Amino acid sequence: MESPHPTTQETTQEETPEETMEESARDTGNASPGGEVVYGPSEKPKENLFTWRVEAFSSLSERKVYGETFEFGGSQWRLLLFPKGSDSALDAFASLFLDCVSTVPSQFIRFELRAVNQLEDPKSVVHESTHRFTSIESDWGFKNFISLKLLTDTKEGFLVDDTLVLEVRMWTVSSDWYGYSYWNYDSKKETGFVGLKNQGATCYMNSLLQTLFHINEFTRAVYKMPIDPDKQVSIPVAMQRVFYKLQFSSSSVSTKDLTKSFGWDAYDAFTQHDVQELTRVLCDNLEGKMKDTEVDGTISRLFCLTLGNFIRCINVNYESRRDEVVYDIQLVVKGCKDIYESLNQYCETETLEGENQYEAEGFGKQDATKGVQFKVLPPVLVCHLRRFEYDPYRDVTQKVNDSFQFYEEIDLQRDEYVAPDADRSIPWVYELHSVLVHSGEVHGGHYYAFIRPTTGDQWYKFDDERVTKATRENAIDDNFGGPADADDRYTGYYSYYRRYGKKFSNAYMLVYVRKFQAPEILRPIEEEEIPEDVRARLEREAEEDERKRKERSEAHLYINVKVAHTDDLKKHKRVGDLCSFEDVEVYKVRRSDSLDGLQNEIAEKYGIPPEEQRFWTWIHRQNKTLRPEVPLRDMEMRTPIDMHHSAYGDWKLLLERVNPKTPEWDCDTDVMLFFKYFEPCTKTIEYIGQHGFKKADTIDDLYHALRQMMELPETLQLSAYEEVKATRVDSLDDEFSTLAQNELISGDIIVFQTTPTLQDLREDPLATIDKFYDYTVNRITVNFREIDKPRDPLFSLELSKKMPYDEVAERVAEKLEQDKNYLRFTGYNSYTEGPKTTPIRGTGLTLVDMLTTYHQLSDILFFEKLEYSILELETKKVLKIHWYNCSANFVKVLTVLAPQDGTVSDLQAMLKEMVSIEGTGIIRLMNTWSHKIISCFKPTDSLSVCTDLYVIRGEEVPEEELPENRPTDSKVIQVSHTCKDAYSYSMTHNFGVPFFLLIGPDEKLSSVKSRVQKKLSVEDEEFAKWKWAAIQYGRTLDLDDDDVVARYVTQHSDYLAMEHADTSPKEKSSYRYVEKSIKIYN
Repeated sequence: MESPHPTTQETTQEETPEETMEESARDTGNASPGGEVVYGPSEKPKENLFTWRVEAFSSLSERKVYGETFEFGGSQWRLLLFPKGSDSALDAFASLFLDCVSTVPSQFIRFELRAVNQLEDPKSVVHESTHRFTSIESDWGFKNFISLKLLTDTKEGFLVDDTLVLEVRMWTVSSDWYGYSYWNYDSKKETGFVGLKNQGATCYMNSLLQTLFHINEFTRAVYKMPIDPDKQVSIPVAMQRVFYKLQFSSSSVSTKDLTKSFGWDAYDAFTQHDVQELTRVLCDNLEGKMKDTEVDGTISRLFCLTLGNFIRCINVNYESRRDEVVYDIQLVVKGCKDIYESLNQYCETETLEGENQYEAEGFGKQDATKGVQFKVLPPVLVCHLRRFEYDPYRDVTQKVNDSFQFYEEIDLQRDEYVAPDADRSIPWVYELHSVLVHSGEVHGGHYYAFIRPTTGDQWYKFDDERVTKATRENAIDDNFGGPADADDRYTGYYSYYRRYGKKFSNAYMLVYVRKFQAPEILRPIEEEEIPEDVRARLEREAEEDERKRKERSEAHLYINVKVAHTDDLKKHKRVGDLCSFEDVEVYKVRRSDSLDGLQNEIAEKYGIPPEEQRFWTWIHRQNKTLRPEVPLRDMEMRTPIDMHHSAYGDWKLLLERVNPKTPEWDCDTDVMLFFKYFEPCTKTIEYIGQHGFKKADTIDDLYHALRQMMELPETLQLSAYEEVKATRVDSLDDEFSTLAQNELISGDIIVFQTTPTLQDLREDPLATIDKFYDYTVNRITVNFREIDKPRDPLFSLELSKKMPYDEVAERVAEKLEQDKNYLRFTGYNSYTEGPKTTPIRGTGLTLVDMLTTYHQLSDILFFEKLEYSILELETKKVLKIHWYNCSANFVKVLTVLAPQDGTVSDLQAMLKEMVSIEGTGIIRLMNTWSHKIISCFKPTDSLSVCTDLYVIRGEEVPEEELPENRPTDSKVIQVSHTCKDAYSYSMTHNFGVPFFLLIGPDEKLSSVKSRVQKKLSVEDEEFAKWKWAAIQYGRTLDLDDDDVVARYVTQHSDYLAMEHADTSPKEKSSYRYVEKSIKIYN
C-alpha cells in the first residue's frame, strides 16, 4: 500500500519523513528513525465513525467532489474524493483525502479511510494514516486509494445501484494523548531521561545498559569501581562515563568508548547479538574487575540466584544435593500459557527409571526423582524467556512468537519452587522492573526496553536514542506475543505477520526486583553520592567535549596549514612523492588572517627569521603526484588567506630557508629541483636537498651542482633519472641538453647515483635506478598455504610480480626443499576465501597472472606436493574418483592419471588395480551433483566427458543388479535423502549419499523400505519417522506402504525420496550464516 499524500501538488506539501515514519513505527513496534506516536497513560483516544454515500457515481463529471461537512474534535471535516484520480496523468486510481475545513492550531489525528464492499465486507479496501493537521497542511490521504478497474466492476461489490459507500473512522488527541515529530522531539525534556546512540546493530546492548543503569544499586557500584590510571582503555572508566552522561546529559549518549573498551571493532558494532548472552558476559567481566575492591561481590549479591539440584531415591533413603549459582532463570515459552506454567515446568521433577536409573552410592541402581528448586533468590531476578528454539528436523533455529503472559507482580514462595533449606523469613514477592523486547526474527530484528525506573506506575520506552512515556499496557500486555489482533490492519513493515501470523514483537527478557527491597535498590542517585574523583574526571571530560564541540562549530573559520620542511623530506625514504603529510607540523590559522602569525610561530620554534622564510605551495599533478609548484609572493603573505586560498581542506606548504638578499623568484625562467641519492649497496633512497636552476641550464650543470652538494670529485661519473612517479623514472642521459628540453619544471624530483661498472651490473641485477624502481613497484609478499589446509598460512616470500612461473616454482621449491617439478600451484578465490577449483596450468605465466582472480590481485597462493611430475600431469588427464562401498558409505578419494585419449573402460581397468574388488568385479562410474545421481558412464565413453562440473563416483555393481540376474520387468532406480528446507516447508533439498536400488515391477513401498533399512542399518525408532515420496520433474508425490514404487518412478530423472532430518555434520561455508559469539577482550 502506498504512503498517504495530500490532495494536490500545487497547494499542499508531500508527507514529511517524520509523519511517514510515525505510521511505520507504530506498525512495527520499533522506534524507527522517522519517529512514532506516543500516547499518554490516562485515557483512550476519542473515536468516531462517519459515512458518506456517493450516489450516481458513474455520472460524476467533476474532477473532485466534497462530502458533507461534519464536526469532530472541535473542528469541521469533510471527505474529498477524486473519482478519476488527483493526477490527470495517472488516472488508474481514485483518490480519497480527509480535509479539515476549520482547524484549531495543530490537531494530531489518526484516521482510517474505507471503501465499503457492499457484497463482502471483509473485502473492503482500508487505508490508515496519522497526520498533524495544521492551517498549512489541512488535508491528508491517499492518491492511489482504490483501483478504478476494481471500483467500477459491479461484480466486485463496491458499486451497488451506482452508489459508493465511503467511511472515515477518526481518533483525536485529548489532553493526555500527544504525538511528537522525531526531528524536534526532546527525550530529556519530555521524560527526564536520554537514550543511547545505535552504532549500527547495538540496540541489544543499549537495552541492557538502560536496564542496568536504572537499577541504581548497580550504578552506585559502577561509580565506585577503582580505575587503573595507566590503562588508556578501561571498561570501568567507559561504564562510568556512559552512566554519568545518562544521568546528567541533555542529549543521547554515544557508546563508542564502551565498545572500544570491550575490544570490539566496527564489525562487532554492526553484528547483532543476543542480549541475554551479553548480560552474562558483561556481568562476569565486571564481577572480576570488582574483586578485592569496596564493591566486591555486588554482582553476585544483586543478580545471582542459587539453585538446589537434587536426586531423591524412591525406594531407599538416599538423596544427593548440589548447589548451582546462575545469573538468570531460563524459562520455556513454547507450550506454556504464562510465567507460572513455565516456572512449574522449570521446577518439575523427572523420574529416573529403567535404563536411566540413578547410581546411588552404596545402593546401586535405583529409581529416583530428579529436580531443581530455588534455594536463594537475589534482589534483582533476571528471567530469560526462551524465544529461540532449535528445530532438529529442519536444522534451524526458530523464534517462538507464541503467547506467554507475565505479570507486574509475582510470588515465588510456593512449595514446588522453594528448596526445603531456603530462607522463608523474607518475602519472595517481586515487582516487574523492565521488559526487554525483541522485534523481528532469528537473524534480524530490533531490541528495545520498557523500564519502570521507580516504584511508581509510570513506564518508559527506551528505544536507542528515543525515550518516550508508555502505559502499563504498552509495556506488559502488548509484549505477550501470540496471534495478531483482529483489528490489526496496518500497512507498514511486517504487515504480513500482523495480518495473518503472530506478533513478532514480544518480551525476551524480564527483570524483576524484590518488592520490599525495591525502594533501596531503585533509590535515586544524588550527585554527591558519586565519588569526588570520578565526578571531577567526568566533569573535565564534559568540558573537553564541549571545547571540541565548539571547535567543530567554528571549524569553518579556520584552516589547517601543514608545513613541510627539510627534516620532513629527509624522513621520507620511499620512492614516490617527497614527503608524507601525515607526520608534518600542522598549524591552525584563521582564514581571515595573513601568514604573518604563522611566520612568527615558525621563527620561535625553528629559529628561522621571517625574512628567511619562503613558502612553496603544493599541487596535485595529473599523474597523481604531489609536488611543490610556486613560492608565495610577498603580497600573498600579507593578505588574508581567504583572499588567495578559498578551498576547504588542509593547505599544504613547503618551508624553504633562503638568504634575505636572494632575488625574487621568476617563475618564467627559474626551476626548483629536488634531489634524491640512490645507494646500490644498501638499496636505499635518501633525500639530499633542493637547488634552483635556470631553464637554460644543462644536465651537465645539474651534475656539477650535485657534486658540490655531495662534495664529490668532479671526475666522478653520475647517472640521473627523473622520478616522474613511483612507477616510472626517465633517464637524463644527454648531458648537453637543457632542463627545458628535458621538460623539467619546478617540483620535479631527480634521483642520481654513481655510474655502476660492468662488474657491478653483472653481480647485482638491481644496481641501477631504473631496475631498482621497477623491482620496488612490482615486489609483493606472497603468502603460501598448503591446499589441504587453506586457512593456515605456512610461509611468505618477497617476489616480483614479473617473475616467471618457473622462477616462482624454484623459489618455493628451495624453501620446501622439494623438486620444483613435483609442485603444483592453485590460485586464490576471493569469493569462497579458498583455493580455486582448478590448478594453475601453463609455465608461460608470470606471478601476477598466478595471483589475479576476477581482475583482483591476491597475495595468497596455494601449493601441493605431487606424487607425479607436473610435466606428466600436463600430458595426462587427472581424475578424482570418490569411491563408495556396497552400503553407500564413502571410502576414499582416488586420484587417477588417465590417458587423455582414453575411454571409461580404461579408467575402470585402472581403478580395479587401486581398490579391493570382492564381488562381481564390475565397476560403475557416475556423475553426481547436489546429492543426486545425474548420469552413468558407458564403458565406450571418451574420458573427455569426465569434467570438474560434477563429482565422479565409483562403486562395484552388486550381484543382484547385473542384467543377467535381474527378474523380468525389474528396474534399477535412484534413492535419495531429502529434508524440508530450513526456511520454507514447501521446499525440500537433497543431502547425503544417493544410491541405486533394484525393485520389482509390483514391489510395494513397504518391501522397499525394509530392504533400504537393512542396507543403511537404520534403527527402527529412527526409521519409523521417515517419510517417502516419488520425485517427478521436481514434483513431490507422497507414497503409502501399499503403493507400487515402479508406477511412480518411471523416468531416468525420477527418484525415490526418503524425507528425514539431516543429522550429518555440516560443512563450514563462507556463505552460511554463523553468528559470532560475544566476547569482551579487556
